Amino acid sequence: MEYGREWKEKVKDYNTDCELSIGYNYNGSGYFELVSDDADNLGNGIYETGGLWFEGKELIDYDGVFEIPVSVLDSLESKGLDVKDIRESL
Repeated sequence: MEYGREWKEKVKDYNTDCELSIGYNYNGSGYFELVSDDADNLGNGIYETGGLWFEGKELIDYDGVFEIPVSVLDSLESKGLDVKDIRESL
């Protein structure tokens, strides 16, 4: 699937340095992946991934995690996307 927009950035989440990848396409769906710098194949570190759903520029839903990481919301907001309702529901 080709995404309309994708980016990666270094963030601090759960008091750990992580790499955050986010992508979304213009049909209203997207993804996020948060991986700590110390993650490995043995299950150590942080690894969270999930789906994102948008109506226009508003994030309306997500799945894959019980609570969406704040760093995901911050990153989406910094790109001009509306996360207000999801942020208020946390």
